[in-house]
Amino acid sequence: MLKILFLLCFSFIINPVCAQDSLRMSTTTSTENSGLLKVLNPAFEKRHNVHLNIIAVGTGKALRLGENGDVDVVFVHAPAAELKFIKEGFG
Repeated sequence: MLKILFLLCFSFIINPVCAQDSLRMSTTTSTENSGLLKVLNPAFEKRHNVHLNIIAVGTGKALRLGENGDVDVVFVHAPAAELKFIKEGFG
């Protein structure tokens, strides 16, 4: 179920950047260390014909990379920080 949700969410996000060969995504070290991305990324890359470049950092740094436009996608797990990020016009 989580795999389907991830792919569905990224399907909507990816459309504007499909012309790119790669997609930069910041995420947290805990997400990277969980092994989740190793399971999900191959299916996503195959479906969208794009390579994911993962930058695993702390939540604050992952969001700052998004604010600065250094990444195309931010994938974190901090609801309050995510809402602030969106309310400030970054997502």
